[in-house]
Amino acid sequence: MWKLTPTRALITSPLPVAFVPSSTVTDVTSIYSAILIAGPKSREVLQKLTTLNVRESSMPEGAARQTRLAHVNATILRSDYTSLPGFLILNTRDVVEHVWEALLHAGGRPFGMVAQRQWMGFGHEDA
Repeated sequence: MWKLTPTRALITSPLPVAFVPSSTVTDVTSIYSAILIAGPKSREVLQKLTTLNVRESSMPEGAARQTRLAHVNATILRSDYTSLPGFLILNTRDVVEHVWEALLHAGGRPFGMVAQRQWMGFGHEDA
């Protein structure tokens, strides 16, 4: 669960999530695209595209921030694996190609599914 405001949270899960009757839930799965940027230069790449402070002291592990990234709205979720910083960038699907191109232009480099699954804690056998 990622706290966005005092009264709003974003829940990401590959499985259905049960809620108490007093909560209001809106499934936004079909609205968002997700881009993972991870590694020792991920902060440097992100900082070129946003005024949001993505330093460790301002955006620690588990933090969620809504901001502008490459001139479009974005939600950035900080999710590390081992000692590598990782950021999951959520945008509406209509701007994902623009954000992807901006990340590449800022110095981001694509990595394959094997690397991503290792980042997520899965081994080669699951790739």
